[in-house]
Amino acid sequence: MKHAAEQMLVTMFVLCTDIILPAAIIYGWLRWAKSKAMITGLSVLSLVAFALATSSAVLAFGALLYAHLLRSFPFHDPTLMQIYRWGFLSSLSGFVLGTVGCWPTFRS
Repeated sequence: MKHAAEQMLVTMFVLCTDIILPAAIIYGWLRWAKSKAMITGLSVLSLVAFALATSSAVLAFGALLYAHLLRSFPFHDPTLMQIYRWGFLSSLSGFVLGTVGCWPTFRS
């Protein structure tokens, strides 16, 4: 029974990371492109946050392709550490700007 549960968790993880997340990113960009909402400063922050999150996902996918097709990364490889750094910084920046971009606007 334990083996079946582990297999199910791995399958769900792969399904989420390889299918659902890329589909959500594509859906988000299509929805943003079709949006006719008024552009404000906060919506621009949300757009920049979404672009940073997308760049982090593209960086992760590119690093995965590079590692599988060209060469694998040894432990603590400087190039891999640089990829981790840029991915973390773009994800964190996107999260912070997205949080600020979702802030409600109060008008007096």
